[in-house]
Amino acid sequence: MNLPARLLLPLLFTLFACGPDLETGLTDAEEAAAALEVSVDPGVPIAQNLNGLGELSGLVGSQQHASFYWALRDSLAGDRPSRTRLYAVKIAKRQLQPFSGASGASPSREFTFAPSISIENINWEDLAVGPDVRTGTGWSLYIGDVGNNPPKGEDYGRRNLYQIYQLQEPNPVGGSSVIPALQATWRFKYPTTATGRYPNCEVLFHLDGKIYLITKEREPRIFRLPDGFAQSPSGVHTLVPVTNGTVKGVVGAVSRPSYASYSWDRKRFMVGGHTQFHVYSMTQHSLTGDAFVRAMLLTAGKNQDTTKRIAHNPPAALNTEGGTYEPGTKNVILGTESKLLFHWPRANIEAP
Repeated sequence: MNLPARLLLPLLFTLFACGPDLETGLTDAEEAAAALEVSVDPGVPIAQNLNGLGELSGLVGSQQHASFYWALRDSLAGDRPSRTRLYAVKIAKRQLQPFSGASGASPSREFTFAPSISIENINWEDLAVGPDVRTGTGWSLYIGDVGNNPPKGEDYGRRNLYQIYQLQEPNPVGGSSVIPALQATWRFKYPTTATGRYPNCEVLFHLDGKIYLITKEREPRIFRLPDGFAQSPSGVHTLVPVTNGTVKGVVGAVSRPSYASYSWDRKRFMVGGHTQFHVYSMTQHSLTGDAFVRAMLLTAGKNQDTTKRIAHNPPAALNTEGGTYEPGTKNVILGTESKLLFHWPRANIEAP
C-alpha cells in the first residue's frame, strides 16, 4: 500500500511519539530522528586542537558529573613532571563546552597533584573510572602507568613493574584544581616469562571491583589484578591471565589496541586502535567480571557488531589513543595524540 506524504507523515509521528525507551532514555521519535540524522559526519573531528593535550593517551567519561570527561597524556623521558597531570573537558551536543575553571579556545582544565603525593608519569597510557575497589563505594579514577615503551636506546619489553594510581574523582568545576591525595597505589607485574620480555599495554578498565588490562599486541591478551588485591595495598601483585578454554586472545580485535570501553548497559564493548575501532554486541547483559569478559571478548566465532574507520582522510599519524562510551548512551568519543576529538553517534556506528 502506497500512502501519500500528507497521510504518511502523521502516521509516522503517531508510531514514533511513544514514551521513552527504557534502554536509551529517548522517545521513539528521538531515536528515529537520530537514526535519520544524515547531517552528522563522525569522521570529521569535533575539536581540532585540544589545549594542553598533545600525546593524549587516555580518556574516560565521568559517572557523576554529567557531560564531563577525564584525559591524560603519555610521557616523554625529558618532561615527565609536566605531564603528571589530569585534564577535564566537557562535551555536550557534539561540541566542547566551556565550564568554570576551563580555559582556551578548546576549553579544558588542568589538574595537578599536591607536591606531597608520590606519583610519577613513567608511561601513563589509560584511565578507568569506577567505585573504590577497596569498599565498592563512591567514584574513583584509576591512572594506568601500564606502558612498556622504553626511551630510545633502551631494550624493548624489559619493564616489569607497573602501578595504577587510584584517587577520588575530583569535581571538574570545583574551587581547586590541585588533587590533594591518592586513595591507593596498586603495584603489579606480569607472570615471569622465559625471555624476560613483557608486553606493552595501553588499555585499562574497571569492571565489578576488578581491574583489567588488554595488551597492545597483534593478538591482544587480557589480564587482571588477582582476587583479593584490594586488601593488600602494599604488595606487588602478579597479573592473572583471563582466557576462555583454549582461546587466549581477544577474538577479532583490532591489532595493537590503544583503548577499550564497555557501554553502561553492558550490551556493547568497544576496542580500538590508531585508525579504527571494533564494537562487539551482546544481548545477555547480566554477566559480571570474568564471565562477562569471556562472553564478550573471548568467545571464538562470535560476530562483531561493526568495524569503523575513525576518520575519512586521516593525517599520516592519526594515533587515536583514547576512547570511551559517552555515559548513558552508545555513542563513542575518541581522542588522538594530535589533539583531535571525534564523536561517533550510535546511529552512525550501528546503521546498516
